[in-house]
Amino acid sequence: MSNVIVEETEAEHDDRQLRNTIVAWIKDNRNVNTNKSYTSSFGLFVRWCKEQAPPLPFDPPTEAVVAMYARDLVLQKNAAFSTVNTRLAAIADDGRYNVASDERGLTRSVLVQQMMKCLRPMTKSVTKKLPLTMAQLHNMAEVLKRPEHDSSFVLRRNFLMVVLASVTLLRRSEVVRLEMTDVSLSQERIGGFQQTVMSVFVNKLAKNDIERKGHTRYVLEATGRNAAICPIRLYKDYVEQWRSTKKWLFYQERTHAQLSSSTPNHGLKKLLAMIGLEPNQIARYGFHSCRRGGATLAAERGIPIHLLKRHGNWRSDAVYEYIEDSLEQKTRVSTVLLRDVVSNAALSSINARDVRESEMERPVDLQSLIQPRTDARVESREPQNDRQQASSMARAVPERRVPISSLFMLPAPRL
Repeated sequence: MSNVIVEETEAEHDDRQLRNTIVAWIKDNRNVNTNKSYTSSFGLFVRWCKEQAPPLPFDPPTEAVVAMYARDLVLQKNAAFSTVNTRLAAIADDGRYNVASDERGLTRSVLVQQMMKCLRPMTKSVTKKLPLTMAQLHNMAEVLKRPEHDSSFVLRRNFLMVVLASVTLLRRSEVVRLEMTDVSLSQERIGGFQQTVMSVFVNKLAKNDIERKGHTRYVLEATGRNAAICPIRLYKDYVEQWRSTKKWLFYQERTHAQLSSSTPNHGLKKLLAMIGLEPNQIARYGFHSCRRGGATLAAERGIPIHLLKRHGNWRSDAVYEYIEDSLEQKTRVSTVLLRDVVSNAALSSINARDVRESEMERPVDLQSLIQPRTDARVESREPQNDRQQASSMARAVPERRVPISSLFMLPAPRL
């Protein structure tokens, strides 16, 4: 009997080893940023469990432990709701491969979900980064024309990153992963003319790239005033002056190594400081401001939402969170509603004014007010039926026609 027990234990051990090998392979071959985020977040959860007195279980945890951890993040750490969601996603990811865990996942249990509903209104609000504007890009271009900045590799590199991200809606992680071979120029016939087209290949590690095939975004050469911020011209100058035989398009000046994920953000803030923004203003911007600014401008200029989503690789309606509506756009709905009310009131005012004017212009016969008219021509006229009488009355007072479009320009009626 004991031999059977030992054999089963060994089989379970072998199966556990095989399972761990498969799980490790799955994690190694999925999105790199996802792995980093989940590994870091789950490590923080494990440390929190060990610090409790007595220590709480984490392999696997119970739903009560997960609910308590979420509560502690908000009440003790003052964490944002998005941070809590990220931590719980890491716990769910670890439990996804744990046989002892509930198939639905601990984070989806009733206890944890009800805790999250209570915590949501208690979390601090997240301040979105402001969108970068075209005017700010032009100001940066003007500053970089100064002789002291003309030969600065870092400033030129950072400015090209900012402009390219604003036009192609690249994320920070996508920018630092661009290789020299990912960007190319070609001559294409568009609109009946030969034009220079930039192709920017975003590799398969990009966020939301479910098929993991990568995709390409295209840019036409800008002319006129926007030539100063044209990605194609900036790219040509950058490559000609600082051509690199290394792998990365944007690289560290001394080692030619890949940039860290924080470099684009620091680069943007440096450029904002150079155009005169104060530190408290700069704090409201991040490299994601480039993506927000491009999406906002595209929406303002009437780009169809399906093209915008495809260009920026949005898989959901989260694109609307990136578009910053101007005050004029925010008041458009109420303006249209109120415009209809004003138009109806204006139309009533016009009708009333027509009646008053017709009464004032009509000559008044005082004698007719005293006695009926005895004009022979009237007496000899044949009697009219109701339809003829109504027709003659309509011809007597000509109709006053008002164009519909003019109703939108009329002042509000006097009350």
